[in-house]
Amino acid sequence: MPDPSAYEVRPGVPSVEDYRRLRTRPGLTDKSAEGAAVGLAHTWYGVVAVHGGDPIGMGRIIGDAGCFFQISSRTIGVMMRPGV
Repeated sequence: MPDPSAYEVRPGVPSVEDYRRLRTRPGLTDKSAEGAAVGLAHTWYGVVAVHGGDPIGMGRIIGDAGCFFQISSRTIGVMMRPGV
């Protein structure tokens, strides 16, 4: 069983490159670098799951700044296993 202490969840968003990799690795559609940059900049709150210094997952809250918020971009870029 993997050591759960080897994983961290950090506030923030991944880089554009990591965002695109975290989307495509599990089979989600790719986004352009330009679109990803705009979207990440408009994140209300985000977290990045990290293992060994490498981003392995992410989650974002996006919204319209008034009435609606949505949990978006939930991905784990590695095979799910205990501790992730």
